[in-house]
Amino acid sequence: MRHYRTFMVAIVCFTLSSTWVHAAQPTISTFTVSPSSISNNYNVSVAWNIDNSVGADLLITCPIGVYLKDTNGATVTCGNRFPVSVAVGSLGYTVTNVSGSSATVSVRLFPKDQMNVVYDALSTIASFTASSAVQPISDFSLSSTTVISGTPAALSWSGTDAPGSILVFSCADSVRLYKDNATTSAPLPCGNEVQTADLPISGTYVFTAVNTSLSAVPVQVTIRPAIAAGLYDASRGKTLSFTVAGYVLPPEPVVQSFSGTVSAVGTTTMLNLQWATKNAAGANIQITCTEGISFATSSNAKTLPCNTPAFSQPLTSSGTTTLIVTNPDSFVRPISLLLLPQKSNGTYQGTVGKSLSLLVPARVVIAAPQPPVSSLAALSIALTSTSTATRMPFLQNLKRGSKGADVTQLQQFLAQDTTIYPEGTVSGFYGPGTERAVSRFQEKYGLAKKGQRGYGTCGPATRAKINSLQTP
Repeated sequence: MRHYRTFMVAIVCFTLSSTWVHAAQPTISTFTVSPSSISNNYNVSVAWNIDNSVGADLLITCPIGVYLKDTNGATVTCGNRFPVSVAVGSLGYTVTNVSGSSATVSVRLFPKDQMNVVYDALSTIASFTASSAVQPISDFSLSSTTVISGTPAALSWSGTDAPGSILVFSCADSVRLYKDNATTSAPLPCGNEVQTADLPISGTYVFTAVNTSLSAVPVQVTIRPAIAAGLYDASRGKTLSFTVAGYVLPPEPVVQSFSGTVSAVGTTTMLNLQWATKNAAGANIQITCTEGISFATSSNAKTLPCNTPAFSQPLTSSGTTTLIVTNPDSFVRPISLLLLPQKSNGTYQGTVGKSLSLLVPARVVIAAPQPPVSSLAALSIALTSTSTATRMPFLQNLKRGSKGADVTQLQQFLAQDTTIYPEGTVSGFYGPGTERAVSRFQEKYGLAKKGQRGYGTCGPATRAKINSLQTP
């Protein structure tokens, strides 16, 4: 009897255990999506009623370009399965369609039993259709329809619904486009998307167009709404046409002034220069090579080259500088300099430069102290010198390179006429200055002309004329 009771208890326990482990299958009584067809940005409601259930899973499948938000405004991720914890309920969604055409969205319900077990085999599907937005981008404008080359311009646009946008510029042979004002960076691509990441559906974009031709060039820019990441709707883009003005040649540089003075500071000759230019990016100085004459900067005594821009770095367009000039000769020497204005491209414009000619004094020689001379003796020496300079006849030919008393006497004679010998240097050396003075003397009295034999040389005819003009 005792064994019978144990057996009956076991049967009852097994029966109760089987009842608890195996819950009844859930049954979907109703599952609807309403309305079945909606316009863009309208709401849809998903409702369900499940018997023998504690809830379900939902899976919403959206075509590309369709987006859903719940009643709290949160984005719903299509294609992801998510749970609902009630057997009878409903959810509402706002549907946005930017695909460009009507799209069907499907919603699948996976019921759960009272043990929270999901029955995929008992799932059911409901669907609805959403029409597309007509034009996601409502406005597209440019700050000016004529863009000045090298000057930033701004694009502006506004739109709704689409997750983003992209810009595409047309190509033109002589036009390069840059983001913002970064003209030293790589240019933007043309004929294709200008950026890798989407722009917002409403926003601005600053660009700079550089036109290397002298003529205006037409360019187009199109903004396209995004359907999805990396996918854009070209059929509903907006296009603007604008003109990039031709390249304007910068004005030619002009030298307004170039002057200089020579001054002696002890035994050093200083050359003070000043200049002013217009439309120039900078300036430089070119020194004409003169045999024996050398130039150096006053700051570091660096020797400057001649017959080429003297400074390795351009000077300011207007300014001053001081040079050290060395004249090894014992007579005045002429020098010539040319101010070179610099163009915006860094080249120097020699054709509009301004030249400057100056005289460099003779080498400074510190004479040895002389014994005092009485006033009567000094007068006697002066009279003797003057008499010798004006009355002694010239008996030998003189030419460039000659030295001695005859040259001294010749220089003293020529210096009496400043139109012939403006330098008036009496050094005893027949140099370039004396040669030029003799040439002027010959031209004045019809003795020789430039290019003729003996021009600039004190030969027989020239000596005879000088002797005839000396005071008896």
